[in-house]
Amino acid sequence: MFFLPLYDENPSKRPPIITWAFMFICFMVFIYQFNLPQRLEIGFVYKYAFIPDYLSNYNIVSNLAPINPLITLITSAFLHAGWMHILGNMLYLWIFGDNVEDSMGKFKFFIFYILCAISGSLLQYYSNPSSDIPIVGASGAIAGVLGSYLILYPKACLLYTSDAADERSSVDLG
Repeated sequence: MFFLPLYDENPSKRPPIITWAFMFICFMVFIYQFNLPQRLEIGFVYKYAFIPDYLSNYNIVSNLAPINPLITLITSAFLHAGWMHILGNMLYLWIFGDNVEDSMGKFKFFIFYILCAISGSLLQYYSNPSSDIPIVGASGAIAGVLGSYLILYPKACLLYTSDAADERSSVDLG
């Protein structure tokens, strides 16, 4: 069953500047990437995406790779594979990021988001350290934001749509 969140009934007290900034950066990078000719786009992805094999062979690759493989643990979180990928990630960040940022504060949220992005890439790395397939997307960071939201606001009401029903529904997360 697929649930698509529309919004939560948990307004934030302050404007979510960091959440908006992450969304803006993701969309700007995606628009840039999307408008590159295919050959350049592939080069762009291979330069900034996290590639597990590059980290596994760090001593060999770090001098040959376009940028340090450790830096791609962060840069990969700003790349996306397509419109549905970025729209899905940004929808979840838009709905849940404001409240998490509000509860943590801007600086802590910034650090938390980056650490979740790094953690998501590292978890993928540990599942297949010799993979040469580029890893892109903010899904690790978004998963961290969602987990935080569930811990911080277990009784929050969420309005969503589902493929099981044609109508909008509401769910209490607690």
